[in-house]
Amino acid sequence: MLNYLDSFQNFLAGYVVVAIGYLCSFFNMFNIKQISAVRRVFYLTAIPGMMFYQIGKTDPSKKVWSPLLIAFLVQVTLHVIFAIVSWVFPFSNHKKRFLSLLFAIVHSDFLMFGSPLAQYLWDSTNYISVAVISSVCESFLITPIHLILTYNQTKLEGFSDSSDEVSEYESEDYNNNNNNNNESIRSNFSQTGLDIHLHPDGNSDTPNDQQSSTQNANENQEENTTEKKKNTLATSPLFTFREYVETNKMEERKNSLLLFETSFKRHFIFSFVNATNVTTVIGIIWSFCPWGMFKLIDEFAGDLSKAVAGVGLFCIGCFMWEHPFAGCNWIEVIIYFILHSFGVPFLSMLFCYLLKIDKDISKVIVLMHSMPVSLTGYLLGKTSGVEMESASFTWFYTNLLALPLQMIWAAIINNIKFLN
Repeated sequence: MLNYLDSFQNFLAGYVVVAIGYLCSFFNMFNIKQISAVRRVFYLTAIPGMMFYQIGKTDPSKKVWSPLLIAFLVQVTLHVIFAIVSWVFPFSNHKKRFLSLLFAIVHSDFLMFGSPLAQYLWDSTNYISVAVISSVCESFLITPIHLILTYNQTKLEGFSDSSDEVSEYESEDYNNNNNNNNESIRSNFSQTGLDIHLHPDGNSDTPNDQQSSTQNANENQEENTTEKKKNTLATSPLFTFREYVETNKMEERKNSLLLFETSFKRHFIFSFVNATNVTTVIGIIWSFCPWGMFKLIDEFAGDLSKAVAGVGLFCIGCFMWEHPFAGCNWIEVIIYFILHSFGVPFLSMLFCYLLKIDKDISKVIVLMHSMPVSLTGYLLGKTSGVEMESASFTWFYTNLLALPLQMIWAAIINNIKFLN
C-alpha cells in the first residue's frame, strides 16, 4: 500500500518546483521566449539522456516491458473512441474536435511528474523504468503522429483547384479591395494589345501608309509578326484578367506545391527521427549487451536523467504564468478534465486487470496515467494553427490541481482489491 504521508511529501515536492517556476515568471526573471529556449535545450539533452540511461540499465524482460503494452492499448483505444465521437456527432469542425480531444486527454506527464513518484514511493524497488518505458509509446508513436496531423498546410491556401479560386478573382469585392495591386496588371492590356488582336499578321497601317512603306514592311513583316504573336496571348483583350492572373499563379502554385511536398517529407521524417527516439533505440540495444554501463557514460547520462524532473517542472510553472485562469468553455474543460484525470487511469487499470500484469507494476502504471497533461500536449495544441482553448485550459488545471488529484489516486489505488 502507498503511505499517505510519503505520497503527500513526494507530490508536494514536485508541486513546489512548479510554484518556483511560476513565481520566477511572476517576478519577470524569465519571459516566455527565454523559457522556451530552456525547454528546447532540455528536450534535446536531458530527456534523451534519461531515456538512454534508464532503458539501457533495464533488464529486457517481458515483465519490465509490460507498461509499454498497456500504454499502447490505452492510446489506441482513446484514439479510436475520439475519432468515432468527433466524426459521428455534428461538430462544426470534426478535425479540430478530434485534435482537441487528443491534446487535452491522451498526453500524460510520465517523465516530469511521474518519474520521481515511481522512483521514491516504493522503497523496495525503483520503478522509474516503468515511467520511462510508458513514455516510449508517446515519444515513438503518439507525438510524431500528432505532429503530422497538425502540419501547417496554410502554404497551399489560394492554390487549390476548386472553383473558389476563380470566384475570388471574379468577385466585385476582390476587385474593389485590390484596385491598387491590380492596376499595374490591367495596364498590360494596352492599345498595343488591341492592335495585335485586330491585326494578328503584324500589319496595322492605313492604306496610304502601306504604299509608302511597302518595302520596309515586307522586310520586317516576318520578324515583327513572330515577335508580336509571342505577346498576343499576354496582351490581347480576349485574354481576360482572370486568365492572366491564373496563368501567373500557375508557376507560383507549382513552386508552392513542390515546397510543401519537400517540407512535409522532412517534417514526417524528423517527427520520428529525433534525439529522444534515437537514444531510446540505443538504450534498447545496450540493454541486450552482456556488459554494463561504462562508468563515464553511466555518470554523465545519470546526471542528465536527474535534471528531467527539476527542469521540466520548473518550465511548466513558467508556462503556467503565461496562461489565464478564465475565459474558456467550462463545460468542455470539465469534461476533458474528468476524462483525463479519471477516465485514462481507469482504462489503464482495466487493461492491467485483463492482462494480469504484476500488481506492483500495475499500481505504478495506473499512477503514471493519472499524471497531469504533459507540456507536449499543451505545446502541440498551442502551435497547431487551430485555436484549442479547451485543451489548453485542461493542461493548466490538471497541473494546477495535481496535488489533490494525486492524493485521490493514492487512496483509490490503496482501495482497489486486485491491486493489493
